[in-house]
Amino acid sequence: MIRVYYTHAAVENISPSLLDAWTGSCVEQLPAAKREQIMRLRPPLSRFNSALAWQLVKFGFRHSGVHDFELSLLRFDNSKKPHWPASGRDFNISHSECLLACALADDGQVGIDVEYIRPLNDAARMFEQILAPQEHPALDAEFFQYWTRKEAVIKAEGSGGVWDMPGVHLRDNEASYKNRNWRLHPLQLVPGYAACVACDRPQEIREQAVALEQLINAEGNA
Repeated sequence: MIRVYYTHAAVENISPSLLDAWTGSCVEQLPAAKREQIMRLRPPLSRFNSALAWQLVKFGFRHSGVHDFELSLLRFDNSKKPHWPASGRDFNISHSECLLACALADDGQVGIDVEYIRPLNDAARMFEQILAPQEHPALDAEFFQYWTRKEAVIKAEGSGGVWDMPGVHLRDNEASYKNRNWRLHPLQLVPGYAACVACDRPQEIREQAVALEQLINAEGNA
């Protein structure tokens, strides 16, 4: 099973000073290098969302029964996605605007991407960079459907980046990338966003919304 935990952190009316205070409390459990990386982000909302996404990871592990999970034990390799050495379970996070999501797999590799659907100011150039000619969409919303599918695959594989998107070949709810086949699970988590999970083997997808207060006040405990 792949569990997808997500929260829609609408914080428009929260002061920057309070966002900074929350950010500090969220990142204090992370390894020093990751903590410093987050605190260098601008503006305050970017720092907050990045920090809160890791609390969502903690919530996900503990909610799924791994009660000894600690953010301080995460490892961040240069060319691979983050992992927790004590567990063989793969996970991945994504955030865009006010939506944060975490995918936690019981088995195999997993990637998740969420994107806020917005107008594309230079659509032609973006299409040429990441899409094959037959994939060029008519609407901005369709572009982000393609984007999330491709980026979820890249994040599941773990060693590439958005520059590798032309190498991800889509067909319905499957994709091929680096001589491997990947299964795609488009999601509708929140209106106005595109989202997709990619994995390397068939698994059930289970979604769960998590209130912002659960992550802030309970520090991600289930």
